Parts: sequence; structure tokens; C-alpha cells
Amino acid sequence: MIPCFILQFYFNSREDLFITSKLWAHKLHPADVEGLLRETLSNLGLDYVDLYLIHVPFAFARGDDPVPKDDKGNVIVSEHIVLKTSESLVNFVSFQYDHTVTPSMTWQAMESLVEKGLARNIGVSNFNAKQLREVLGVCKVTRYLASASLIY
Repeated sequence: MIPCFILQFYFNSREDLFITSKLWAHKLHPADVEGLLRETLSNLGLDYVDLYLIHVPFAFARGDDPVPKDDKGNVIVSEHIVLKTSESLVNFVSFQYDHTVTPSMTWQAMESLVEKGLARNIGVSNFNAKQLREVLGVCKVTRYLASASLIY
């Protein structure tokens, strides 16, 4: 296991490391949040992470694959957009989203991870100001909130 190797050769104890992980978009449904962190902890050989972040403020369709696919293995998209620029054609794929899951719902599930000792701190990344305000409106745990576009 990587953390054991790192600890054995480079650090005196686990507390010398600050380990961050992110919750990916296919597991933002509140019922999936804890399970993915437990899987991550098991893979890393850890009891907790120092920081667990909601990676993006939008949920992909639920499932075990980080990028939702159909029965034939094709990426499930809600739309495919081709834009013509002066230089070339640019393809954009919009994945299938689960619009029933909101950032505040995911945040509330993340707070239970702190209560259970699985994450010492929780936060967000890639959120805009409106999305941050939504989370701040429901949060009880505000140990760490950061975003690529706005830092509090």
C-alpha cells in the first residue's frame, strides 16, 4: 500500500501527511457518498482523509462507472454539440446528468463523514459563488470550503 510505504520511509506518523481526495460526479447522490469514501480509504489503507472535496457541483447519472456508459459501453450523453470556430470544429460532449441531486444534498451527506471520523475536513472545488451560497445555506460543518473560482 502506498501510504504505508510513504509512512515507513519518509514520515514519522500518519499525522505528518495531509491527504486529500475528491468525490467524483457519479457518486454525488447522498446514498453513495459514504460508500465511495470507504472504498477510497480501503484502497489507500487509511482510516480517514484530512480533506474530502466535492469535485464538481453537478451529478452524473448514478452508477459504478465514473463516466456513465450504456450496455454497449458507449458514453451516455444528453447532447453532443459541435461548434465551428475560425480555426476548426470543436466537439463538446455533455454527459447525462442527474438533476435531482443538488450540491446542498451532497454536502449534508458529506457532513456525516466528519461526524463518523472518516474525513477530518470537507470542502468543494469548481463551485461558483451561487453554488457556494447554496451549500453555505445548509451547512453545519464549515471547516474548509474552497473553490477554484472563489476562496473563503
